[in-house]
Amino acid sequence: MPAKKQTQANKAQEIENAFDVPSMDIEIQKAYLDQHHERRTHFLEWLLAHLKSGVHYMKIKRGGKNSLLKPGALYLTDLFGLRPEFTIDREAHEQAMADESGFCVHCVLIDRKTGNKVGEGRGFGVVSEHRGNYNTCIKLTEKRALLDACLHTVPCISDLFSQDLDEIPEISNGGKHVVVNKKAASEKQIKTLKWLEKHKKMTQGHKDRIGAILAKDPVPGQDASDMIGLCFDLINGKKAAVQNVIDAFGDDVSEA
Repeated sequence: MPAKKQTQANKAQEIENAFDVPSMDIEIQKAYLDQHHERRTHFLEWLLAHLKSGVHYMKIKRGGKNSLLKPGALYLTDLFGLRPEFTIDREAHEQAMADESGFCVHCVLIDRKTGNKVGEGRGFGVVSEHRGNYNTCIKLTEKRALLDACLHTVPCISDLFSQDLDEIPEISNGGKHVVVNKKAASEKQIKTLKWLEKHKKMTQGHKDRIGAILAKDPVPGQDASDMIGLCFDLINGKKAAVQNVIDAFGDDVSEA
């Protein structure tokens, strides 16, 4: 490398604040951007060579970014020396889930060496997604928060991956196309929803959700089943179910 270009490359490596790039000398700027591009490309190529499809991420059948899975997120936190910590986000819960039974989790990524916070993410989970199972709901919510934190914190990882596929109906699993069951609701389920829609214990939010489900043609069986479970949870009281979560995860558990 000619002496002049070597000097420019050395100066580019010494740049500490990337916000200075637009105002720097054009040759030094070019050297800095070229180095940045090479580092970024090398890292992404190395990462894709070491992550396994079906284990760390899921391939998407119809184009778009692949979906990052929990093992992939944990691989990244280990690679960068990060430790995830989880807490219940009560403020977000009150704002986003006033009429829902579920959880909002805040995930903070901590540098293991310094103890400093380097990133964060949030996850939301509704109990009706899991037929009233609070333990399953909070575990999935923690996973969503972890994935969100990784995608917002790990450099350029969002170039390759999007959030985990919890609700997309068509995916590719190890090359095999998978379609989630879209069975229509039974007459009994529909009658139950109509009865629940008029129940005195239903909030307006519950009534609106029931109405939205009944308006679909056909009425999705899984949506009907989940909503029925959520509504009977409300009618019968959910203190026992919440206590099971508190026993498993500690007192810092928020309920709707």
